[in-house]
This record gives sequence, structure tokens and C-alpha cells, in this order.
Amino acid sequence: MAFPVIRTNNEDENSVDTTTPNLSMTSIVQSGDRALAFRAIDADGANPFPAGFATGWNQVVGVFSGSARHMSVWEKINCDGTETDFTFSLDNAQKTYIRTYFITGSSGNAAEASAINNGTTNDPDTLSLTPSWGIDDTLWFSFYVAGNQDSEATGYPANYTLAQHTNSITTNDSTQSAYGVGARQLNAVSEDPGNFSRDGTASWNGVTIAVEPGDLLKYLASRLASSKRVLTPDPPLLLSDRKA
Repeated sequence: MAFPVIRTNNEDENSVDTTTPNLSMTSIVQSGDRALAFRAIDADGANPFPAGFATGWNQVVGVFSGSARHMSVWEKINCDGTETDFTFSLDNAQKTYIRTYFITGSSGNAAEASAINNGTTNDPDTLSLTPSWGIDDTLWFSFYVAGNQDSEATGYPANYTLAQHTNSITTNDSTQSAYGVGARQLNAVSEDPGNFSRDGTASWNGVTIAVEPGDLLKYLASRLASSKRVLTPDPPLLLSDRKA
């Protein structure tokens, strides 16, 4: 096997309350990508999640309790490269951040999630996860959402150095959210990422996500197809073409 690879990533910031936040796909996604979207919402009180994303997307995990720390992870496993930007619906207007990772070399199976952890500290801790596929070249993510604008990550779990991102939804009301996410590649049967660090103490939710590796030959074939290169052999060398 070979590790899944984060080809690129993108953040959609919906900094104004809206019932129809957007997620960007146009000119970013490629054929064969797995799109894995980490969503933070500054919801306070009412559950704003009546439905999912666009067709072909599935929820990996979600927790919708706790002031300003609603979080969920969604994925589209096998993109065809023609996907375009879309909006999804919320029951009530909220501000959102969505960090989407476009991953190559993963299997066709769903990503898996740990149990949700929560607390009121300055060091969100995502829990241990043992994926169903056993020991393999797995891509791991650690993700938290905290209910305070000062809760951006100042440090990440040890070895979670891939695609580190943090941001905050700054408002003038009580519903102010921040998130942090990082990733690592590790061949292991299970993984316990450990703690983030932040300057501010606030209530948070956190989760560990695992992405299974795919078949290496199928991955190489899909990347060749997506490059749209046509390989043609050189014509045979004739005797008349030979130099004296």
C-alpha cells in the first residue's frame, strides 16, 4: 500500500450569518479525489442542521450541541472532476468555516471517526481511533471546534504537521467559534493524536478521523487518466533512416 496524499486544500469563510453557506469545488477538484470537508459553525442553541451537502456527500461525524462549537465532517469519496461550487441549507442563519481537503490515493471506503471528546480547557484532546481496516498506511486528522474567538490553535498534536489550519469566526455576540485541524501519515493499527494548545480557555468538541489507503496500481492509473496525457510510441527506425 501507499499513504493517501493531501493534494490540496481550500477554506470557505462564510463570515456573515446565512442559511445557505457555500463550499468551493470548481477548478479545485480533480478526477479521483476524495473531498473531505471539516465544518465549524458558530451556532448557539438551536440545531441548524436539517440536511446534508450536495448529492454524493455523506456525513462522517457530527456533533451539534454546545454553544458556538457545532462541528461536522463530510466527504465525497470518488469525485469525477466535474463538481462545481454549491450551497447547503441551515435551519437558521449562522456563520461557518469549511476547510476541505482534496485527497488522492485513498480507498473507496468511508472515512472513520473516533468518539467525540469535549471539555472546557485550553488544550483540546481528540480521542484514540482504531479503524476497521487494521494496520495500514493510514492518513489521520485531528479536528476541534471551540466556542470562543480566542480559541485558535497555537500548537498542534505531536507529528500532525501536514496541512495545519486554524481560524476563528469573530463576532460581537456570544456565538464566536474557532477551529483547528492537522494531519499526519502513520502506519499503525490505532492512533491517539493528543492535544492542541490555545491561548484561551473555552468549551470545545474534538474528533479524530482516519482515511484508508487505496490500491496503488488503481491510484496510478487514475492519476494518469486525470492528467489527460496520451502516450504514443515513436515510429520504428527504418534502415533508410540510419546514418552512414
